[in-house]
Amino acid sequence: MSQWAFEAQWHRLHQRAFSKEDIDAMYADFLPLQKKILDQYTDLIAGVADVVQSLRAMGLQIGSSTGYTRELMEVVSPAAKRQGYQIGSWMLEKASTPGSPSGVGTRLKFFTGTHWCIIQTDEKTGVIVFQHGGRYEVEDNALITTRDFAGESTKIMLGSSARFVIKIKGDVMEQFDSEGVYNET
Repeated sequence: MSQWAFEAQWHRLHQRAFSKEDIDAMYADFLPLQKKILDQYTDLIAGVADVVQSLRAMGLQIGSSTGYTRELMEVVSPAAKRQGYQIGSWMLEKASTPGSPSGVGTRLKFFTGTHWCIIQTDEKTGVIVFQHGGRYEVEDNALITTRDFAGESTKIMLGSSARFVIKIKGDVMEQFDSEGVYNET
């Protein structure tokens, strides 16, 4: 349906033009309905988990994107994990030393089979504050990272390594460093 046809039909039904508020109201009504039935539509396409695992084993980085809200991802992510598809991302929810800007809610960390990347945007402008990443290893409950690339604001970190104690419970990862600077959830 063209936008013109939609606008005409909306006007015929409501005797007025549609507005942003109408769209927001429809979305607010739709989200609870979507969440209610979403678990019925979380089956992976046959072979996806195996293909992604094979590609990651070859060192390829796999990413995915969705328009789902965090609340909807609380349904999708565990369902994907049960089927062998691990979503490898982490979002900062709290930090003992959050920095400035704090990064809470805007700092994302991504993991593939062998590499990691962290990016943080300014909460108000969306401009990237920092980004860096590199390789990682996991030994027992330790995460060891090396920084192989960095943006302008964190280039001083290039070549450095860090060691964190990690705890993973469900979809929550906590990390702790010996100096308490990067104690984050």
